[in-house]
Amino acid sequence: MLRLPYKKYQLKLVRNISISVIFQSTKTDENGYRSVPHYTQKSALYIKPPHPSSTSKDESIFSKIVSPELNMDRLFETKNIQNSMLNLNLTARHIHLDLDHLQKDYFKMRSLEDQISLLNKEKETISDQINNLVKSKGGTSSKKSTMQSSEAKKLLKSANEIKLKINKILEELIPLQEIVNIACLRLPNSLHYSTLYLHKYHLKREIDRNLFVYNDDENDENFRPVLFEFNTEAKKLAKNNTSLLDGTNNWQTVLQDCILIDDQIVPAKYTNKNLDDWSFVEQSPIDAVLHNRYLSGTYSKLEQCLSEYFHDKIQGLNSKDSELENFEHIKSASMFKSAIVEGCGRKFNDFRNTYNVVRFGSGSSGSSTELLHLNGASSISALTLNFVRTKIKRKYLPWTVYTNAKTYSPKKGQLNSFDFLTLTADNSSYLYKYDNESKSSQGLTDDFLQLILNNGKFYLDEIKQKLSEYTSKKEHPLDDLNHSAKSIDDILISYLKLFIYAYKDFKNIPFKFVCLNAYDLKGKDSFKIKVKAYLPSEQNYVTIGEVCLLNDYISSRLQIRLDVDKGETRDQSSLKHVNMIYCKLVDLNVFTQILIESNLKINSKNETQNDEILSESGVYDIEKNLLFELPSFLKKYYLI
Repeated sequence: MLRLPYKKYQLKLVRNISISVIFQSTKTDENGYRSVPHYTQKSALYIKPPHPSSTSKDESIFSKIVSPELNMDRLFETKNIQNSMLNLNLTARHIHLDLDHLQKDYFKMRSLEDQISLLNKEKETISDQINNLVKSKGGTSSKKSTMQSSEAKKLLKSANEIKLKINKILEELIPLQEIVNIACLRLPNSLHYSTLYLHKYHLKREIDRNLFVYNDDENDENFRPVLFEFNTEAKKLAKNNTSLLDGTNNWQTVLQDCILIDDQIVPAKYTNKNLDDWSFVEQSPIDAVLHNRYLSGTYSKLEQCLSEYFHDKIQGLNSKDSELENFEHIKSASMFKSAIVEGCGRKFNDFRNTYNVVRFGSGSSGSSTELLHLNGASSISALTLNFVRTKIKRKYLPWTVYTNAKTYSPKKGQLNSFDFLTLTADNSSYLYKYDNESKSSQGLTDDFLQLILNNGKFYLDEIKQKLSEYTSKKEHPLDDLNHSAKSIDDILISYLKLFIYAYKDFKNIPFKFVCLNAYDLKGKDSFKIKVKAYLPSEQNYVTIGEVCLLNDYISSRLQIRLDVDKGETRDQSSLKHVNMIYCKLVDLNVFTQILIESNLKINSKNETQNDEILSESGVYDIEKNLLFELPSFLKKYYLI
């Protein structure tokens, strides 16, 4: 039975299915920079062309279903690659790559491809000459005798010589194509101007106090600039709740017996999935496929309650006057092929962050081996799966889909979340366009770099202003959350408004929007804002959601294209791909804990019953005197 080359733990699950897991350390240099071995990795996306002399089929277990459609010409057109937008992107992300070497290989690859193109034209010319010769000698009836003539033999000899030349060039070109294509597939997304503006202040180790919210944490090396806050008046009350949490997660005991609803103590209500078990359950990666630390019973009921609440909020945004939904709910698979995972910006062989399942089977065609990846039905892979290798007409865009399901991770376990994806034909006006006006023969000019920073600051100012205006309104208009007929820059702001709309009733929980620097972004991200809420037990803000600008990074790798309009050609250079924005509205596992800790209160009925709330040591036990008070607007969802 075959095994993956990366293997540390292996668990037999069911017949013909096994899991391999590996934990590897990230290689960094003395400055903490990540080293990316672009020239040694394999790709599940790149389909290697067959060698002209090869007759064997590819036996790789990594299923290759698509071929990426990257525009590599624009990446290397700047003569001084060290002063290019590409190098600025890599430097800001703390990624090392020998761009001079890659550019040299790229131009060599293009030179070899041009040679083959010329030889193929010569070959076509000779073929036409042979056809004309046959026609002049009597047509197909006398073709056999014509081909025996000295003139035909001379042409055939020339054609064979050209074929040999092509095969010789291909021996050098095919390995070089694999090197360059995979290296370009590993390159990160183009950076949004606002991300570059944040990078400028990161280098100066200061923040723009006129733009970002002043924060006591700014002296912390892990500080991230806060763009916007709401419900800030609740932070003092949330900090007071910290005094009730004198033990690690002692609110677990609070949920064992009862909760408080409308000042009435109500017995704990359990879901039919978890029965009456309220204790923590531990599963190690050796014991089960999905190891997850979760609390069932009342905790899971509250999580289900929040799920119903947010789903109701989303459904309320769909226009009743339109046949098309503004937010379309979809269902998807939980397990994906390597090409889908890699196309969405994750390493398919990263065993630290992804569950990898190797399936061994046999059928009419013989034995087979397949590598699959368990990400969950509420993930970026699940949302994009429905559009892989499709063409979408402009009239259907913007198109927003969402899902509410599980996400699986070896580090975080099993999570529940609401995930959104918007597809649009529009490109951001704050992205580098690679046009002739924005560069010189020596690379980026200082004037253009300053223009980038000014535009990046302008967009952040616009976000902050529109969020402030939306928050100040007594009634939050739903039209502001509709994505139809909006630019991709406005859609990103609409998603941030969606957070304010969805969390407006949680008035005792403070929230803030945090901008991420370039070195915090994943390869697929161009610009990202994380939404955080205050967790009393941590005395800090924790992430509950995010909004990411993806551009055409995923669509160009998974062939999600705009349908070709009349008059447009279909060659590679004219391919147009959809642009995307991804949003995680809520991490239900995290937010459920925030909800509980933010709504604890002392049971006034037990204040005088000291004998009942004394621990064995005779010390006052606050755990036995705490109640969780369910917010009134969640009552109807909890009692379903």
